[in-house]
Amino acid sequence: MMTFKKVLMSATLVAFGTAGLAQAAVKVGTVDMQRALRSVKRGKNAQAKLEKDLGAEKTKLEKDQEKFQKDAQAFQQKAEALSEKARAEQGGALQQRMVDIQQRAQKFQMDAQRRQAEAIEPIVKGLREATTRVGSKRKMDLVIDDTGEAILYAEDKTDLTEEVIKAYDEKNP
Repeated sequence: MMTFKKVLMSATLVAFGTAGLAQAAVKVGTVDMQRALRSVKRGKNAQAKLEKDLGAEKTKLEKDQEKFQKDAQAFQQKAEALSEKARAEQGGALQQRMVDIQQRAQKFQMDAQRRQAEAIEPIVKGLREATTRVGSKRKMDLVIDDTGEAILYAEDKTDLTEEVIKAYDEKNP
């Protein structure tokens, strides 16, 4: 019985609340959080550090993949000339190398994603705080993330991305 009353009260509030909104102009602001993340100083620094930290492993992995491809091609070319036993041994060794490289690539990818998430988490938190400050200062009723093409249409929207970037960088030099 209590749940029914809560649902009824919520529906009433929504109905009356949206009626008021229909008459008043709603100020909508948007922020492209991905662009903001790439544009703030700390975001740029975090990306550069990740690329530096992961660059050596990525390069080694790419070289190993290239060498494997060359070795696999060489094996294909000489496979007919090899004995059955030599062909099986070398083919097995190539398959094992391929599995090892794939496992290393997968581990590298997972590690890179984890490290990126850890690096950007505090920056995203700061961007949300900056968005709140800018939205409040500009007296926005609603600020939404406009990353990519999430918003298909909005008649009167204000892009706050540059202001959010500036507000974040001012508070986080």
